Amino acid sequence: MTTGSAPEQPLNERLRAIAARMAPVLLGFDLAASERLQQHRVLRQRLVSMAVIVTIGLLAWIPIDLQTLPTPVASHLLGLRLGLGALVLLIAWTQHGATRLPPVVAIALFIALQAVGFAWMEAEIPKNADPLLRLGYGLFPFIIAAQIAVFPLPLAVTLTLSAPAIGLLLLPAWQGPFAPELSLYGSAWLLLLIILISAWAGSSQLLLLLDLMRARNDAAHDGLTGLANRRSAMARLAAEIAQAQRRKQSLALLALDLDHFKQVNDRHGHAAGDRVLIEFAATLRDSLRQGDLGARVGGEEFIAILPQTDREAAAIVAERIRERCEALQARRDDGVVIRLTISLALAMLDGSDVTGSLLARADVALYRAKREGRNRVALAG
Repeated sequence: MTTGSAPEQPLNERLRAIAARMAPVLLGFDLAASERLQQHRVLRQRLVSMAVIVTIGLLAWIPIDLQTLPTPVASHLLGLRLGLGALVLLIAWTQHGATRLPPVVAIALFIALQAVGFAWMEAEIPKNADPLLRLGYGLFPFIIAAQIAVFPLPLAVTLTLSAPAIGLLLLPAWQGPFAPELSLYGSAWLLLLIILISAWAGSSQLLLLLDLMRARNDAAHDGLTGLANRRSAMARLAAEIAQAQRRKQSLALLALDLDHFKQVNDRHGHAAGDRVLIEFAATLRDSLRQGDLGARVGGEEFIAILPQTDREAAAIVAERIRERCEALQARRDDGVVIRLTISLALAMLDGSDVTGSLLARADVALYRAKREGRNRVALAG
């Protein structure tokens, strides 16, 4: 039975991995907060760009109306085009400032407004209008469906946003760009094809965006502990120093080193050592506050960056980390408990510090904490 059931587990794991990868792309589920924030930023940028393009297109068609339609009809369409362009730009404007519309809601309004405006224009076109004009107005459903392709959205959302284009196609006033006998069936097939391509393009963009973000996140984090790695921590520390000095704010840096970690590896093995690092990283992460950053900068060496934190508050955070580490009980696979302690140094930013000098002062204090017996917090001079 063991032989027969063994292949099923890897297959199940692969299926779960595929499902986890595709759930955000198909339905929009399981997006992390940072991923959704980045997606919204891209959606807002593209909505603003698309609103400008649509407005330019609306205005550029006005001379054709004036040349090919009776003056009363052309004048009415002129007002409709100007009004629709203003509303489209208004939706784009809602993507700026503190009280922004959610981008998906704004995109839905953007699409729906165009459908209503185009349907109104279509109803104004005489049946005997110039064929070129009929062709242009008959393309409205396809133009709307094609616009959706530029937005990195889940497949289900893209298909839902296509509903106004389908509704526009089914309106009695719609004349279509094809010959009468092909206007419904030919247009329906073409519109369906464009919708499917738009859905595929939008979901593919979302998948690419998520892959890029996760790759960037992997590059900025330590693979074992999930904390920030040395490179990203140094970049963050430099940025925090510059901001603190510019705004005259306090900044605290903690340097942390696990006591006698080499003995853990020698006595219990590297797998147990890795488990100790993972569990300590979780303890460090839970001990920091929102806005702080914990990072692994060496084998058993860590730092914590505490922006806008004075000496007293930073000392409380450091002591909390020390106490929780002292109480931590990591276990080997056979249940043997591994106890550990940690030495910490607290360095406060002064006006002349740069990244190197702040780190150097923290290192000096950390060595002093180890010389004085470990499992303690030392303050940098």
